[in-house]
Amino acid sequence: MNTNTQIQTNPTLNLQESIMTISVLTKEQFTSIQTAFREVFHDDDQKPHHCETYGTKYAGTLRFEHFVVYALLRGKNLSKVTHDTKSIHFTNLLRSLLALIETGKYHHFYKNEEGEISYLSKNLGTVFGLTEDEIIRSLAPYKDIIKSYL
Repeated sequence: MNTNTQIQTNPTLNLQESIMTISVLTKEQFTSIQTAFREVFHDDDQKPHHCETYGTKYAGTLRFEHFVVYALLRGKNLSKVTHDTKSIHFTNLLRSLLALIETGKYHHFYKNEEGEISYLSKNLGTVFGLTEDEIIRSLAPYKDIIKSYL
């Protein structure tokens, strides 16, 4: 996977322009990521469902973090993915992604400063057709953008 990055350090750029100046993936890689995500998104077997016997609702494959990562990889503003960029759930998710990027290891659980535990799903990369190492390398250039929301 090509991880060459180019980040312009122009203080007059707004956040959206900063996101768009990061070049992480080739066009072919981006297209395959986009296709893999859309296939999972539109697959009825991957969506939440109820157990007909007991009425229990089981979660689907996609979770909030998948949409945040997809927005990052697409160069979209993260405020479009959530109702409140200052919410505990959103900030914990961003802290978990930062821990993933900074350590280079996949953490399923991350304990933040307030003692709360945030969970990153085990299939974070597989939804995009990437291995754990590839998802970490793909997210690494977005570290400063993620920090700007904290």
